Amino acid sequence: MTGWKNRGDRLNDEIQAHIDFEIQENIEAGMSPGQARHAAMRKFGNVLLAREESREVWGWLWAGRLWQDIRYALRSLSRNFGFSAVTILSLALGIGATTSMFSLIYAVLFHPVPYADWQRLTYPIYLNDDQPTSPERWFSLTWSQYQQLLKSKSVEDAVGDDDTTSEITGQDIPEDATLTYITENVGSFLRVPALLGRNIQPSDAEAAHQQAIVVLSYDFWMRHYNGDRNVLGRTLEVDHKPYSIVGVMPKDYTWEPDLYVPMSLLPTSDRNVLPIMKLEPGVSLASANAEIDALVHQFAKETPQYFPNRFRMHLEHITDRIVLAVGHTLILLFAAVVMLLIIGCTNCSILLLARGMSRQSELAVRAALGASRYRILCQLIVETLVLAITGSLLGILLAYWMARLIFSLFPDVFMHESVVRINLPVLAFSIALALVSGLLFGLLPSLRMSRPDVSRVIQATGRKVAGRRGEARSLSTLIAAQIALTTIIMGAAGAAIGGFMQMTHRNFGYDPAHVISVPVPLHQHSYFTREGRAAYFKTLQEKIAAIPGVTGVALSANATPPHSGSNLTFEILGIPSAQRRYLRANFISPEYFSTLHIPLLQGRLWDETENIRGGAVVVINQTLARRYFPNGNAIGQQIRTPTLTLQIGDPGQLVGVPDTNGWLQVIGVVADSLNDGLDKPVQPALYMPYPRFMWMDTQFLVRTQGLPLASLHDVQRAILSVNPDQQTDLNVRDLNQWIEQQSEFKQQRLFSIIFGLFSGLALALALVGLYSVVSYSVAQRTNEFGIRMALGAQRTHVLLIVCRSIGITVSSGLLGGLLIFLTLHRLLAHWTQNSYSSPLILAAVAALFILCGALACTIPALRAVSIDPMQAVRYE
Repeated sequence: MTGWKNRGDRLNDEIQAHIDFEIQENIEAGMSPGQARHAAMRKFGNVLLAREESREVWGWLWAGRLWQDIRYALRSLSRNFGFSAVTILSLALGIGATTSMFSLIYAVLFHPVPYADWQRLTYPIYLNDDQPTSPERWFSLTWSQYQQLLKSKSVEDAVGDDDTTSEITGQDIPEDATLTYITENVGSFLRVPALLGRNIQPSDAEAAHQQAIVVLSYDFWMRHYNGDRNVLGRTLEVDHKPYSIVGVMPKDYTWEPDLYVPMSLLPTSDRNVLPIMKLEPGVSLASANAEIDALVHQFAKETPQYFPNRFRMHLEHITDRIVLAVGHTLILLFAAVVMLLIIGCTNCSILLLARGMSRQSELAVRAALGASRYRILCQLIVETLVLAITGSLLGILLAYWMARLIFSLFPDVFMHESVVRINLPVLAFSIALALVSGLLFGLLPSLRMSRPDVSRVIQATGRKVAGRRGEARSLSTLIAAQIALTTIIMGAAGAAIGGFMQMTHRNFGYDPAHVISVPVPLHQHSYFTREGRAAYFKTLQEKIAAIPGVTGVALSANATPPHSGSNLTFEILGIPSAQRRYLRANFISPEYFSTLHIPLLQGRLWDETENIRGGAVVVINQTLARRYFPNGNAIGQQIRTPTLTLQIGDPGQLVGVPDTNGWLQVIGVVADSLNDGLDKPVQPALYMPYPRFMWMDTQFLVRTQGLPLASLHDVQRAILSVNPDQQTDLNVRDLNQWIEQQSEFKQQRLFSIIFGLFSGLALALALVGLYSVVSYSVAQRTNEFGIRMALGAQRTHVLLIVCRSIGITVSSGLLGGLLIFLTLHRLLAHWTQNSYSSPLILAAVAALFILCGALACTIPALRAVSIDPMQAVRYE
């Protein structure tokens, strides 16, 4: 700076020397000193211009001008604090919401897991062609099949795991825990460093028979050890066997289980491996799919008990499920926040244009003093960029908080491994967004304001009677566009909220209140016979029913609504069909219907004798009876499920009667209850005695008089009184919580809440813009209204003028927004399963906007009619 100051001083001295030399020559020519100085200055010209042109020759003048413009912008904005605060906040909300959604999309869709080479991670699934409406399923491989898979040309490496339900023993009450036997290459496969200690490694396979080791998940570590960092080296007793703790995995490593142990702890014959593969670099999913499909069909011939008779196999990327589940939702939300950003930028443009009306005198004076349009435009753009940068910095801070808030409020909607971070792509997006936003909202006002009407301002002695028509049209256009975008967002929010309300107020067909679902997993290789397992479950049911405050207990193997039953094909004796028919098969105790308050409509339920022996009797729901027995003659009919079979791999995993797939007699019809989710119609269903088909675990549905979860401890005590080693599943919920945990419920709740929040922000921004325009319009027309009232105009007439001028703009924007929303509604309904369509929503949106718009106009309009005519005339 000292060098620049010295050069400036020398320039001033040189200019002064030229002027002094010219003055001296004029004096010698006979002029008086005053005349000589006047002539010298006239000959030299504009001194300031000469200095500026000289500095331009030096270069870097733009830096000095930029610094001057920035200081001037800061002073100007600080003098108008209210305007600056509203503008910055409008921009911060738009940028913050948009950046937060981009952060969420990037975390969930573009970098969802912290695993190495996650883009190449796939797993095989199959679809049962005999049950095409059933969900796709993972499948297990034997140890030798897993070794063959590793040799595939398309596969670089594969990790396998085998989950089992275990219990933490050595304490008063057994604690349920999910344990997974995992192949020892998991550390090098995923390359996720442990939070404490280490992960399982290949050397553990050699030492497995000497020392059993275990790695804890983060959640189990926090739950069981309260985050104690001195946990390494301690012994954890699992299923009465000691394990040495060697590591704790980080929070974003959520491989579902609580405990990880080496696969080598299992005998080779007991290893049933669920594989996850890492494809070779450059290998496409299609080519890998072709090779693995042939291999899996070969495996199906070797172990037919693990596969359906007819199936189709394909590879699925590790992120495909989450993309399919929430991809469209996130895109719609991102579109909403982009519209919110445009609304915020439009709001800033409106505020700048409205403020520019009051700056016409200032800008006209600068233009009259010689400032070029380019110079004025640069100054205005700098002011705009100062606002944009300030709003962007605040918006980025807000974005990180908003994204983490959404992720924490709805953690089960997204992949658990996804972590929101402000990384380089997100930061680059934020910077680009800030620059684009600054140009978007600042360019039009700057171009308008950089060409002031000098003659009009010079002729005016006070405020203008009315603004220029071009400015008025620009403001009206921006307001209308803002209202249209806000109407679209509000309409989408109304459809989303309406769909969510429709889902939650649907007739479930059962009563979820005061009912708790208690899963009871059996230990491996226990209760091999049907009689022993049925008797054990019956004893547990009786003990739970004896608890004070318990009014009903039912056993449900697979019938916990709103998703219940196994999807099976069925046949009706004497009623052939060319097409396959499907139903939901449920295995329950007869108390199921009274516990859930599902009424019996026709016939009877099976008795205790039929229940214990797994009798060939069934009860069907109303949908099945109405669809296939429209004459009301369902009772006594025969139904068969030919694909229901006991032929599986490990003896004891599943037990039942030998003729599980034999003919069943219909003895009753019950009312419909949800069995295919909250957003789909009830499917045909049958209910049969649970001893016909029993897995290794079951669930007890317990109805209580008070809060159901308050009885959980008593239920656990009752179970332990029968078997001290019998744990209950950790994931115990009442049926209302069961409903809230459904994926469609969580996604629709997320969609409706976020869309509702964004629509509220958009409405607030639109109302701020509307209020600003009306306020500036009233301020500009103060003398006009005063003159009108001085000439006899009524206050109601002035109020009508104010409301009419803005009413046309609001109506056009509202109409345009409604038409666009109706055009896009089909797309919205296609991308969201529960979009609610009703004219009442559009009517409510229009009414809400008209009401809020009227309130936003009220204060400026009342200010207009309160003008003192004499004061306005004297001001003019």
